Amino acid sequence: MMSFESLPNAKRNTYKFNEVTSVTGVKPYVLRFWESEFEQISPRVLEGGHKIYAQADLEAIQKIKTLLFEEKLSIPQAKSFFDDQKRERQAKELNQDDTTQQTDDRKISSNVAFQYSTLEMVQSALAKDFEAQQITSTNQPVKSFSDQDVLNLVQAKKKLNTALSKLDQIITENRW
Repeated sequence: MMSFESLPNAKRNTYKFNEVTSVTGVKPYVLRFWESEFEQISPRVLEGGHKIYAQADLEAIQKIKTLLFEEKLSIPQAKSFFDDQKRERQAKELNQDDTTQQTDDRKISSNVAFQYSTLEMVQSALAKDFEAQQITSTNQPVKSFSDQDVLNLVQAKKKLNTALSKLDQIITENRW
């Protein structure tokens, strides 16, 4: 039996039906049956009805052949093997997604904390400025805020609302 690595042009991406049966040593009727049983074998069918197999199809056929003929598994057991592999891949992907989400959550929390502390500093500076104005003008009427003071307060309020909104979103997403 010849392996598909020893094929001329072994770096090819597609193979015809007769090449697959020759390379894998799987009889045509067996390959057709496996195609109906295993979703891992999914050749592309051209307009004329000819099948084209990808490298992944050849690898799946080789694995199925090993499971059935060498490891003596039944077809349901071989299907179960592939299902288990699929679940493991999905679990790994889910863990990666969770790790990414946790990192994103930490970044957002850090950003919210930074914005909140910035807002506190602005409020503190404005309060000190206001107190200083009151102290220096004890017998004079209280001076009104300048346009810049009002603008700073509006910007601070916007930042606070944005930070609180993000915080609420994080709390809702994580069900805290």
